[in-house]
Amino acid sequence: MAYEKNPDEIGILWQKQSSAGTTYLSGKVTCPHCSHEQPVVVFGAKQPKKNDKSPDWTVMKSKPREEMPAPQPRVLPVQNAMLTDDDIPF
Repeated sequence: MAYEKNPDEIGILWQKQSSAGTTYLSGKVTCPHCSHEQPVVVFGAKQPKKNDKSPDWTVMKSKPREEMPAPQPRVLPVQNAMLTDDDIPF
């Protein structure tokens, strides 16, 4: 039997756990008007609830993880040395 999407469904979320032990939700929400998919993450409220109107969850746009910067080449200092073609090993 083929999967039939519920017409009221606008997104999907998966429960995950960070390396620090924080539980959060990750997934995507689709705009019902333009069909744009927006990756999202959902975090529990950081502050204890002050009253019934305080949120339990915060939904944020998901951003790609920043790539690790490329390692910088090491340059060793050369003091008062003159290099010639004979110093190059190839």
